[in-house]
Amino acid sequence: MERISGGKADFAEPLPAGVWYNEANPRVSNVRSGHKLMKEVRIISVQIQIQQTPNPNSVRVGADAILFEGPKSTSVKAGEASEHPLAAALASIDGVDNIFGMRDFVTVTKLPDASWDDILPQVEEAFKQVYA
Repeated sequence: MERISGGKADFAEPLPAGVWYNEANPRVSNVRSGHKLMKEVRIISVQIQIQQTPNPNSVRVGADAILFEGPKSTSVKAGEASEHPLAAALASIDGVDNIFGMRDFVTVTKLPDASWDDILPQVEEAFKQVYA
């Protein structure tokens, strides 16, 4: 969902297979997982990687730290309350349908008519608010 042009990302087209874009240090590199990395951002104490999934309405946000403690997953639908600060912040974003988190990642699923261009900056802001 991301195109590299002139050092900017516009999320308009898929990246070529096996490459990713790092906004802080634009370059093309190999991806370690099967997902294509859309964006990598350092949020104070947590570095996140936003990756495409096979579902165009979902992105996987991986982190270099544990986001959800314990062996159980966390699933929150839009409008539901959650005691987990990140889950609550992400589920409250306009256009987000639900989130699913476990250990060091969270999958954010948007409503079909919502735009990633509107949602992704708010996802980054949610991480900044929770982990700053």
